[in-house]
Amino acid sequence: MAGTPKYTDPWPEEWGNIRTLINAAMTAAWSRIAFMKLVARELVVGAVTGRRIILNPDDGELPEVRFVTGTGDYASIVAGGDGGSGLEILGLASGTGQRYALRVADEELHVLYVDAAGNEDLGGRLLLNTSEAYVGYWGNGSDDENYFQFAGDGKTRHIGKWDANTGGTYWGMLLGAVRLGAGFGGISISWGPTMATETIPIPALGDLASNPAGVGWIVNNRDNTGFDINWAGGNNTTTREVTYMAYRTG
Repeated sequence: MAGTPKYTDPWPEEWGNIRTLINAAMTAAWSRIAFMKLVARELVVGAVTGRRIILNPDDGELPEVRFVTGTGDYASIVAGGDGGSGLEILGLASGTGQRYALRVADEELHVLYVDAAGNEDLGGRLLLNTSEAYVGYWGNGSDDENYFQFAGDGKTRHIGKWDANTGGTYWGMLLGAVRLGAGFGGISISWGPTMATETIPIPALGDLASNPAGVGWIVNNRDNTGFDINWAGGNNTTTREVTYMAYRTG
């Protein structure tokens, strides 16, 4: 007569298998945190106050990461900060809110100064795009602007002024003008400082008479401190003017 069959209880073994699977899943979740999705109106990394990183501060309109120093000032990276496109990086603001900004768009890179009120009129600036480049000091549209424009048509323009009758030892270019009364036959012009290397003048002699024909002039005694220019002929009873540009060589 056959006996009653006996079965081994598999539950302990199955439970062990389930625990193993759970542990493996948790380990994979922690090691693959890149797949985690966190949804929040604002996320703060670090202390609630003091030094911290804020993602999407104040539930802003544009995506932003803000780096707070703990003193109330902060630097930030804003997507779409440049007129709704591109990327804007704002440097750490001073105590008055002034800062520099870097803006990167599809076809433009812009480094500029921004004051506490958001004005962009003053400060050094670099602007690069596909048709031209600007570098220099941006003023408020009046007499204080001083920058170069390098245009895509091969032309270079300077907006600003140049110093006259003064210079520094390492300046690359000097400009000046000297006006003399009647009766002079020459003049010695000094750069002011002694230039670091050879400096070559390009002078011009002007005569304010209505008919200055017959005037001859020559440059001599040129060195790193200045040059002499002498002239003769013409009507020497009128005012003469010497203008010059000089450049320093290697």
